[in-house]
Amino acid sequence: MKKIICLILCVLFLFPALASCSRAPEYVEIEGRFRELVEASAEINRVLFGTGLATYERVIDPRSSTKYFTDPKTGAQYHYYIIEDNTLGEVIAFRQAYTTKVYEEGTKKYFYYEALDDAYGTILVINSADGGEKLCLQMLSEPKAGETAYYQNTEKGRYGYLLEGYDYQKDDYAYVEAEDAPRAEAAYYQNDAKGRYYYLLTDYVEPTYESFYDEDDPADYDIVRFDEIYRSVEEIKEAAEKVYSAEYLEALYETLFVGTAAVDGHVSGRSARYIEYADAEDGTITLMKSNTYEPLITETRMYDFSTAKMVRPSNGKYVNIEVESYLPSAPENRLTVRLSMILQDGVWMLDNGTY
Repeated sequence: MKKIICLILCVLFLFPALASCSRAPEYVEIEGRFRELVEASAEINRVLFGTGLATYERVIDPRSSTKYFTDPKTGAQYHYYIIEDNTLGEVIAFRQAYTTKVYEEGTKKYFYYEALDDAYGTILVINSADGGEKLCLQMLSEPKAGETAYYQNTEKGRYGYLLEGYDYQKDDYAYVEAEDAPRAEAAYYQNDAKGRYYYLLTDYVEPTYESFYDEDDPADYDIVRFDEIYRSVEEIKEAAEKVYSAEYLEALYETLFVGTAAVDGHVSGRSARYIEYADAEDGTITLMKSNTYEPLITETRMYDFSTAKMVRPSNGKYVNIEVESYLPSAPENRLTVRLSMILQDGVWMLDNGTY
């Protein structure tokens, strides 16, 4: 009899404790956390399912494809590259070609670059004797009276005079636009064989870009801007894991980040929303975003927290909350959605999407 009484007492003492473990909290107890998570989820949803992180415009530096052209009429050589201008179409940047040469003066050897400058004529750029800064010479066919030439070759009639402060690396490109038919005005240059006419753009300003792509960068992915809030897959995950439960995110990660091992233009596995691309030359890791992924959301869903209420089934570790929501484009179309939270390591986390 004593044993039965003791057993009954034990059950009576344990029952409240067991009941409290499974008892669902009152909504007021978790209201603050619920609101905090839902509001924080808006930014995570944008990154994962919406427009995503901002990327740089996909432009390859036109100067990386610089070519040489020899004018068949004059024999002059030029550097040129083609700019695909959004307004003018094909624009060609060109300048007199620099020619690398080597000559000896006694036992010394100098590398130099020769260019044509409108103000000074031919400019010669050479290495200084001590290997320091380069020296710029104005080249003349006759000696200057009263001045000593830094370099001279009387046999070839070449006299070089120092130009202090001359910027031999200045951006001295000129620009022309190409046409298939002649205009009323005279063309700056015309290629009779190809039927192309080139007209000088005196006030043209070449477009500038914050970043350029390489030819071997993955074609289906764009570089995430360096000033974005997240700069790696790990940082995106860390932010998501402050809002959503581990179980919910586990399935999402397969879709969002599978294929993160990308090297030299090749992406392993299935197509992912984000990848980390390793440059084949220097190993630099760059976060990239898919440009073929269709966003699942275009707006941030809004929630009327004054309508939120706890619904069954709910318990001490898992709760369901119904709340009215709407999209900013149609606030009159209200939808009652059910959001879930799970107690994870003693902290409530969202267990389904809020988008």
